[in-house]
Amino acid sequence: MNSRGQAFSVFQLLIAAVMAGAILVILLQVLGALPGISQDPNEVAGSSVQTQIDNIGSPAFKNVTFENGSNLTSKTIADQSKALSPDQICVGVSEDVPNAETDFVVNGTPGAGTGTNIVYDGAFTQKARILVYCDSETDIDGDGGINDFTYNFELPSFDDCSFGESSSRACIVIVVPGI
Repeated sequence: MNSRGQAFSVFQLLIAAVMAGAILVILLQVLGALPGISQDPNEVAGSSVQTQIDNIGSPAFKNVTFENGSNLTSKTIADQSKALSPDQICVGVSEDVPNAETDFVVNGTPGAGTGTNIVYDGAFTQKARILVYCDSETDIDGDGGINDFTYNFELPSFDDCSFGESSSRACIVIVVPGI
């Protein structure tokens, strides 16, 4: 065997190691396991609303990380999505999110619930997921809506959502327990 053949096998091994490392980094980013790689909850929610507005009646979950001062607002999500107006988006927090009653402030009131603005006031970084669900305004939380799915957490009441009586589209963005 000549030396040229041996160098080629080492080169193949090097390429395989680089590819395995690249795949591992991509998987860890997708799973949200790498520290320091977090996206703004409004950006994640905005892009999810933009996708889900075409998937009416289908819930979607995305991982997010809240840091002290992070917020989630109907207006910012609407601006990011470029699909709906702020009055067609309702944000909320499930009571099953760790420290929901003390660390999340919904429309100026600490605790779980729904409204147009959520601020995270916790001292530590909080990993969570957001549930994005879009439907017609009249069906979003009625029969055939978000309540027809089974979850391992409680959904907040949608009484504070100010959806109109039209059949136009609307979305709910709920902070739910993370991974």
